[in-house]
Amino acid sequence: MLRKKISTLRPALKHIQRHIPANTRAKLPHKHLRIRNALLSSVPQLRRLYKRRALIRMGMRVRWPHKHLRIYITALLFGVALQLFLFLRPTPFGLPYVMNLSSYLPHAMFYACYGVSLASAPFFLLAAFLGRRAQKPLLWAHILLLTGLLALTHLDNEILRFFGMHLSVDALSTYGIQINVPTAIHHAVRDDAGGRYLSAWLLLLPPLFALTAALLAFRVKINAPLRAKRMAVIAAIVAFLFLPFLFRTSLFGSKNRQQKVAPIALVLLKSFQETFQAAPDYSDIGERIQRVQNRWLRANTQDGWRFPAPGASLLRTFDGTCPTYGDAPWNFVVIAVETFRALNVPLFHAGETIDATPHLSALARSDDAAFYTRYICNSQPTVYAFMALHTGILPHSRKTVAKAFAHKHLDSYASILRQHGYHAAFFGGSDPDWDNQRLWLTQWYDHVYFDKADNEEDRKVMRQLAQYLKNRPDADQPFVATTFLISNHVPFSVPEAAFRDYEGRDLKQRIRNTLRYDDDVLREFFAAIQDEPWFSRTVFFITGDHAMDLGERGAAQGPENTRHETNWVPLIIYGQHPLRPTGQQGAPASHVDIAPSILHMAGICADNRIMGHSLFATRADRMSYNVHAENYGLETAAHSLYLPKGDKPQLYRAADQRQETDISAAHPDEVERLTQIVHDWSAVADHGYEVEFP
Repeated sequence: MLRKKISTLRPALKHIQRHIPANTRAKLPHKHLRIRNALLSSVPQLRRLYKRRALIRMGMRVRWPHKHLRIYITALLFGVALQLFLFLRPTPFGLPYVMNLSSYLPHAMFYACYGVSLASAPFFLLAAFLGRRAQKPLLWAHILLLTGLLALTHLDNEILRFFGMHLSVDALSTYGIQINVPTAIHHAVRDDAGGRYLSAWLLLLPPLFALTAALLAFRVKINAPLRAKRMAVIAAIVAFLFLPFLFRTSLFGSKNRQQKVAPIALVLLKSFQETFQAAPDYSDIGERIQRVQNRWLRANTQDGWRFPAPGASLLRTFDGTCPTYGDAPWNFVVIAVETFRALNVPLFHAGETIDATPHLSALARSDDAAFYTRYICNSQPTVYAFMALHTGILPHSRKTVAKAFAHKHLDSYASILRQHGYHAAFFGGSDPDWDNQRLWLTQWYDHVYFDKADNEEDRKVMRQLAQYLKNRPDADQPFVATTFLISNHVPFSVPEAAFRDYEGRDLKQRIRNTLRYDDDVLREFFAAIQDEPWFSRTVFFITGDHAMDLGERGAAQGPENTRHETNWVPLIIYGQHPLRPTGQQGAPASHVDIAPSILHMAGICADNRIMGHSLFATRADRMSYNVHAENYGLETAAHSLYLPKGDKPQLYRAADQRQETDISAAHPDEVERLTQIVHDWSAVADHGYEVEFP
């Protein structure tokens, strides 16, 4: 109608402009008043039409994205709701998610809005310039994208609550295709202190958003002035896109706080960039490798080992005759107890008064055992520790080795022993497909056992192991057996009522139930095999896969907190091997020392790239190292160093088992020296996985 009206009036307007002087147009006769009034009222419409036609000639057509604004605002409200569910609930284990709510929640809410704004901005632009036919598909695309974003936000929130770390591309590739969720995780969701199964119920929020947004976009009409709609669009863009660029720190918090409250869109974007970015600058890697090699040789006391390519490769070879110990080969059993925290064992931690593992403590004190009180895992959670313990190679600083480097050839103590005539068997309490362990297990072991019917009960697994060792295919063949237990997994639900001394939600109490259970499981296991003829020539390594932060510093900080509550685990070596020392051993050690220690005891000096040391051929001033997501921990004879990503280092005395008193200000030179060692090890390990290893 407007175009017809304008086309009708245009000749009259041109006639007036050409033939009637400007000073007389206002004095038109009465018969021209109707035409004059119509023309004057149509001038703004004419101007708008000319502008739109000019844009059309340029291939563009401007539309104000009012319906997209409705979708966007709805997503903001749902995003804020998810942040409230994250911060106002305790963790699944009854701990506060953060200690100071006001320091995090406002930043998290604004940052969440920023993430939604970044996802919506392209739709605002496309809606302004695309034609009428493209508008409906564009609206649906906007709704679906934000629905997926909200679903990922909820998933990220729950991972933060359960594990203290963000979702990542690496984690998605490792766990995303798994169908069978471990029983321990199901129990954690069921017994969530933040609401029984509430984590699952909150999955309904994203589809509820999609329904609400679709109704607002396609069914509901909002009669608001055009100017108000435009101002709303402009206000949203200014508030959540422009202002964050100007006031990022004040709106989102400090750098470390931003890492905790970052929206999933930015988390995944950063993770995607890190996963697929070009290899880091290794221009100085030769110098770093040389320093790592020299440090390893200084700590080693077994003559014969050398690096044939100084400053170029971790490959190590042995010159001379490899020593052996006895006429018959030795057998080895490695037992990794889930979440076996040294903090919970009085034999290791002087501050603990309740001994939940009396059998293991008695075993460690016996004349046939040694126990290591400064032993740590090299990374966490389990799949990280699994790889380091098997291969003797430090973890990658950013990636999950089991998944990211599945194409690499990595030997383990099991595969090397197999090459020298051993039978290798693995028994697991949890599904090895869950975190890509099976890929490696089938390469390293002759026999891999997991039975879902065991229901993640360690007693059933260890009974199977005992039976297998008694009746193994070739009784005269030496063997190596490894088992990773699971029953001591958070939320520490003990499978047998006899060990259910504590029924509350306090994890520091609940873990004693499951530790007592696993202690009894191992008591039964040793009783079942102690009369076997091969028992006296078998060495047992008993440790934890990792520890766990149970809120010792107020709020649980997850695996990125690379301090003792997360990485300090017991190590007990039991057996009559002549290399084994007796009693307490106070030198630093870690999972990467297991593989070289087993090979040393077996009398095998095969070429390898192991970064750890044999515990029986190393000086007391050696070091041990832990890393997760570029957060580091380092143990030396005198100190322990905590090096959080993007924050200042913290230094503690070795005797400070709980790492409570930071002395870094008094020892800046030592902090600098240890920091360089950490970065050398990190760069050399990363380079090994990315470049050197075949």
